Amino acid sequence: KERWAYELRPLTAFAKRGFFAITSQVYAFCGGAHPDAGMDSHTFDLTTGAEVSFAAAFREPDDRRRLLAAALRANPASLPPGECRKLDLVEGNPELSFAPAPDGIDVWPELVHALGACSVPLRLSWSQIEPFLAEKSPLRRFLAPVK
Repeated sequence: KERWAYELRPLTAFAKRGFFAITSQVYAFCGGAHPDAGMDSHTFDLTTGAEVSFAAAFREPDDRRRLLAAALRANPASLPPGECRKLDLVEGNPELSFAPAPDGIDVWPELVHALGACSVPLRLSWSQIEPFLAEKSPLRRFLAPVK
């Protein structure tokens, strides 16, 4: 029987408004009580060729609690039933990963491996994410009307 496993599963890839983004789900098991799971996302600004820094894209990079609270309010049924819905994810103040999608941004709380099943994407529309964006964030291109 295998005592370890690693899986990288592509979830989304898109090119829109001068960005290319690819998101994958990562799963690893090393024989312990709980596997590790998470999200890996890379977004590139095609006008500069640079990878987008989400820390610089948001108005207050350290204000994870407000952003996560907004994502949870927008997606009340996204968390798996049972123990995950009893967690106070906002109070835990986890690190967040971001994955742009054509109609918004997925916010993924990065949880310890024992809570990995509770780490699910929480979609915010571009209008919901707008209050959190820095004034000169390249992601504001998603808010502009299509010409």
